[in-house]
Amino acid sequence: MQNKAWEQVRLHLSIDEIQIVSQFFLGQPVIKAHAYNRGSARFPKAIIETADGARFLIKRRKGSSENISRVTLSHEVQFKLTGHNFPVAALQKSKNDASWDLNSGCIYEMFTFIEGDRYQRSAWEARESGKLLSRMHRMLQAWKPSVATPNHVGYHASQSVFLAWDRLVPKILAVDPKASERKLQRIVEILRTQYNDAGVIAESALQSSAEQGNRSILHGDFHPGNILFRAGNPIAMLDFDSARLDWTIFDIANASLQFSIPSMGQKPVSHWDATLNTQLIESFLDGYAWSGEILLNKDECSALSALMIEATIAETIPRIALSGIWEGRSGIDVLRFIALRAEWIGSQKEALAKLCQSCMQIES
Repeated sequence: MQNKAWEQVRLHLSIDEIQIVSQFFLGQPVIKAHAYNRGSARFPKAIIETADGARFLIKRRKGSSENISRVTLSHEVQFKLTGHNFPVAALQKSKNDASWDLNSGCIYEMFTFIEGDRYQRSAWEARESGKLLSRMHRMLQAWKPSVATPNHVGYHASQSVFLAWDRLVPKILAVDPKASERKLQRIVEILRTQYNDAGVIAESALQSSAEQGNRSILHGDFHPGNILFRAGNPIAMLDFDSARLDWTIFDIANASLQFSIPSMGQKPVSHWDATLNTQLIESFLDGYAWSGEILLNKDECSALSALMIEATIAETIPRIALSGIWEGRSGIDVLRFIALRAEWIGSQKEALAKLCQSCMQIES
């Protein structure tokens, strides 16, 4: 399978690696294997099949101490969820009861491969996904993992975003030398202001909520691509690499954004819709609040739009700063679009806060 233009640096697992990892976890050879080019290009994956027809997903990452800590935590989270019949892709263990293997400076994991459908942007799917996230947060709220959760990561006050600003203009100009440097600098400054202002608003709201705020182990990257569906129902939550203890509103705000983004299809960036589907946001929040428990407070709801702006910008800025493009599209065109979306979200600040309070049954 050929890599797309923006995935030229995507790494792949070798046949030798696949056979070694298969022997470690399964004690048997692989008869079929092919690259699985979804998710981060930094973590190569492959789908394998054994002689009995069973299929598994192998994943590799660098064996750094930070990654070892992350894998340890994410596996504890997944085993905890599995013990409560929560739908995740089952981790495989070796005969020595190890759920990951450190070999030649790399960490390998193996999961049962699950066939599923992608998100179709229906209100039902959004609502059921909200229920799933709520269930996870409530299940893990009082649970203490045996390892420390990683230092702050994520889209709020992101160090990756802060480090990316000064690289954006030169990187985009290197790819597109005909672009106007003056206009590009102006767009970057608009985005920087939007991101910083949103961060201040969100931080102020969270500080006001500090004593009564809602925290739990987060998924950390909850979006439709990390859920498998069947007949409109979520059948598995995937990719717990960003799990950590933090404000639940961080997961909720990012999901409210991700589940409400209109389909872009193959349309040029100039034809993308900068608005979000507020009906899908409402469906997701309704699903999250299905238990009837008080899961957020008024201050956290007031931070929703600001956090959605941060998530919108943080999703694209570091990637464009690395390559000058975003999924094969012009970096400057995508920056313009992101600024428009952030502006639209900001214009919906009051409406989104009221919607959040209404769904969570919080008195105004």
